[in-house]
Amino acid sequence: MGAPAVPVSIKQLIRMNFANTIILCGGFDKESAEAVIESGLADLTAFGRPFINNPDLVERMANNWELSKDLHMDLFYTADANGYTDYPVHKVSSIVL
Repeated sequence: MGAPAVPVSIKQLIRMNFANTIILCGGFDKESAEAVIESGLADLTAFGRPFINNPDLVERMANNWELSKDLHMDLFYTADANGYTDYPVHKVSSIVL
């Protein structure tokens, strides 16, 4: 949401000097999250906004289902549930043979 990216060199410096769990977040998709964990730069990755418009984000990633791009940021921080709890889950197409 407009925050500057943290340089990889800073993340590497933290990794070298911090022995506990490191969680990175911000702009990850499934592939980049897996890559940063496999590289050892992070122990975990976090997802924020993708969970809002993909309430079933874990299932979507596990099944390689497309993620919804329909995110209503104009409804963030409003007084009701619109834009937070009204996004649909993925619908699996049923094929009749």
